[in-house]
Amino acid sequence: SNIWITSLTDGVKIIDLKRGSIKHLNTDQGLSTDSSVVMLQDDIGRVWITGFGGEVDVVDMQAGKILHFNKEQGLKRTYQFSLIQDKLGYIWLATASGNNILMNGYGVQIIDPKRMLFKTINSTGGLANNDIYKILEDRSGQIWLGTNSGLNVINKKGVHVNHIGEKNISTILEDPHGRIWIQSISSGIQILDTITRQSRSLTSANGLSSDNMNDMALIDEKMWVTSDKGIDVFDAAISTVEHLPAGKRIRNELTGGLMKSKSGKIWLANFNGSGIGVLDWQNKTIRHLRSTQPLNDSNVIILKEDRHSIIWTLSYAGGASAIDLEKGTIKYLENPPGVNDNCAKALLHDEKGNIWIGTDKGISILNDKRDSILVFSRREELLSDEINSLIEYDHRIYAGT
Repeated sequence: SNIWITSLTDGVKIIDLKRGSIKHLNTDQGLSTDSSVVMLQDDIGRVWITGFGGEVDVVDMQAGKILHFNKEQGLKRTYQFSLIQDKLGYIWLATASGNNILMNGYGVQIIDPKRMLFKTINSTGGLANNDIYKILEDRSGQIWLGTNSGLNVINKKGVHVNHIGEKNISTILEDPHGRIWIQSISSGIQILDTITRQSRSLTSANGLSSDNMNDMALIDEKMWVTSDKGIDVFDAAISTVEHLPAGKRIRNELTGGLMKSKSGKIWLANFNGSGIGVLDWQNKTIRHLRSTQPLNDSNVIILKEDRHSIIWTLSYAGGASAIDLEKGTIKYLENPPGVNDNCAKALLHDEKGNIWIGTDKGISILNDKRDSILVFSRREELLSDEINSLIEYDHRIYAGT
């Protein structure tokens, strides 16, 4: 029941919820670095932490010790954006350069945590590219790696590598039937059935509105695909596809978020200036909200629905807004500090119905009746006014700064 929090410069913080205490782990307590990127708890309770310089620390709280993996043990100095433990217990580290000329990707590194042995699979061992940006384990235990030069499929224990295509992979998803959907930026979608070993391509020639992909999402067991020419929705059997009709299509920029509201409408947010799209799929209509209409800012970054079916948004310049489609109204929060001056970063709807907004000037809390606002900052003993994330756990709100 502990909460572990990474940071850029201050190591790791461990919040003990039962005791109400906070413990700090940094280089003084044995970590290899104070800059932490991603974490993973393995199947025996140890916490794996990666650092910005390619370091890997394994914290065993029960034994009271920290194990280190670094260049002395063979790890390379590189970015590690993805960290998973497979069904056999092996730890997989996907490495990438991160567009940094001083760093290189070295493929995927696999660690056996029981014997503390590891191996590296890279382009010399069959990978299409050493920069790994997407990693997925399917239900059969195969590892799927997305690179800028195609897709790799690695079987259990990393013994055999298959290379599929040469496309720039943008998204990898597994549907409820175990099929792998592989989306490339400009070449449509490939669907691989891991049971029958058959593959199927979806392009503009056989069903897609366009080959220029934006994103994919699984909603109600249907695959929703957005592109520069609209939305395609595939049923579970991939036997039928529905399109948003010509003339009513979404804009190419509407790729910031995809959410289904209680009313059944699909909300699409963007962060490139096209506002919000509200899609009624049954009637095949879409309504656009952007700055030329009631919405005061078209760069929307977050969408949330509250218990009153009100859609709350955060935008770069317009702050927080509350959209009531039934009444046809949009209301804005204008007074809380930081909400309307390009500082809003986090949005949370808690179990009591309150709306929490994290900014660079603290936290603003709007009550469930929406008639009062509380503001917390360093004056109220927050650790920092810069709030980057908000999460609710066990009836408490935790703010990442």
